[in-house]
Amino acid sequence: MTSPIGLPIIEIRKISEKLWDDKRVIDEYILSGFKALDEEETEIVSSWKRAVRGGFIVDRHLWDGSVLISIENSEVYIVKGIVSSWREILEGFPMPQAVEATLIPFGNVIIFDGIITSSSSRVCLSRNMSEQSKQIYLNAKKNGKLHYCL
Repeated sequence: MTSPIGLPIIEIRKISEKLWDDKRVIDEYILSGFKALDEEETEIVSSWKRAVRGGFIVDRHLWDGSVLISIENSEVYIVKGIVSSWREILEGFPMPQAVEATLIPFGNVIIFDGIITSSSSRVCLSRNMSEQSKQIYLNAKKNGKLHYCL
């Protein structure tokens, strides 16, 4: 594979789920010697075992990334896009927006694995839920609890 363009997203999602459900695959890949990785590449790939997968509220977009709040534990992450920003990816969707995604470390930033799912019906969160996500973000910001890396 030289490019993901044209690949069936359902099949890609199955591969992604296997990887994130069983992170031993990462060690197996590194040890396989399939591709010779230098020390920096090995460190980057190994760091993916710290991936965070689940449901998030994309609360807002900032200049240095977008604010994603874990639905499970209210942790707040500042996440960058890989090729496109989250603002571009979610263009036309009402904010805040609920998504399923896998956040992965990449050096000193958080990115995602390139696969997100969102409500195809472009559901708006209730005013109460929107206010809650705003308060979670503001509290995390105030208390220095924004995660810029994993």
